[in-house]
Amino acid sequence: MNESNQMQKVVMDRRLSVAAGTALTAVSGLVVLACAIYCIVWWPKPTVPTLLILDVALTCWLYCGTLQPVWGSVAVLSGILLMLAGIGLWLGRAWARGLALVLGVLTLPVGVLALYASFSTEGERAETDS
Repeated sequence: MNESNQMQKVVMDRRLSVAAGTALTAVSGLVVLACAIYCIVWWPKPTVPTLLILDVALTCWLYCGTLQPVWGSVAVLSGILLMLAGIGLWLGRAWARGLALVLGVLTLPVGVLALYASFSTEGERAETDS
């Protein structure tokens, strides 16, 4: 009986770890989306693009530096897709890990959260499912 309770506790701890890890992906998506919205609404048009502008994500850096609509669309889309990947990781979808990996690289440095979540949840899901 005691061993059964202990096993249930371990499984519950792993599930909470998976949930916390996948929340990181959604949080990084929110940060990228907030950065893109900030650049769309308040960021002044730069006279000369510099390396010293907002740099929470590569996509935000590209958009805030140029204010070209293409990069704005990429930044907003990457933020939304990161949040979708976080939900997919939480639900255990196979496609979500790949999406989190690709977008994690695309939105570095904040994409490190998505990269960490995609690597940590893969092992956790395999252990929880067995």
